[in-house]
Amino acid sequence: MPLEYAGEVWKGNKKVVKELEAAQMKAAKTILGCSRRTSNAAVRAELGIQSLRSGRDARKLTWQYRMCGMGEERLLRIVWEAKWANKKRGRQPTEWVKVVEDVWKGLDIDEDETLETEGLQGFKEKISVACAEREEQNLWKESKDKEGLKVYGMLKEGIGFKDYLHGPMDAGTKLKVKFRTGDIGLRERRRRHRTVDEEDDEFKCDCGFECEDRVHVVAECPLYKKEREVYVTELGKIDRPYREMFEAWNREERTVAVLGQRR
Repeated sequence: MPLEYAGEVWKGNKKVVKELEAAQMKAAKTILGCSRRTSNAAVRAELGIQSLRSGRDARKLTWQYRMCGMGEERLLRIVWEAKWANKKRGRQPTEWVKVVEDVWKGLDIDEDETLETEGLQGFKEKISVACAEREEQNLWKESKDKEGLKVYGMLKEGIGFKDYLHGPMDAGTKLKVKFRTGDIGLRERRRRHRTVDEEDDEFKCDCGFECEDRVHVVAECPLYKKEREVYVTELGKIDRPYREMFEAWNREERTVAVLGQRR
């Protein structure tokens, strides 16, 4: 990835790695029109990109696979087996074997069985799948732990570039991104309807409903009738033959129907 060109893979400077992650997310959020406080996990899921950690981990394990299959006459193999890392003088380096041990612990995959895979391409595919599964697990965990991502958990779409993002980022598409990802900027949009201080009544909607959450705003709030017409019409989510069916659904089913990825 260009962000990591010529970067250290094994034990990179934590500050630099964090800055790279921030640069990646800043670009992604600019593309989607999100605020900088939007969940990184949700943004990656919308665009179908993995964290930089996954790419680095894959390269570490690929190195291990190559090394284990290397002939004993190769210099790298000779140096490794000579235990150069056990030198006594100077700063003690971290041997790559120790690094990959930590990587394997973070993946739900058997190390020995995977290293016995026939062919480098097959090995890379297995690692790619394992990293993707870890990203999915992190996404679902975050969607359960964070109130703002409740709707994203309901969609159950996983990580992958979403169909509705094909084409121009018009007002309807940007609005849909905000509702899907739990963009904190939505609270600023909704604040115009509030007549009480947030500290005194943080969740109550001005229409009288007990909780001004995304499900309420998307599916039923009368104060947002005009906005609802904008994104339902622009995104073509609900075809006329299905309007009666839509009206019969509960509030969460309506939210999923409106915010699903089909354009």
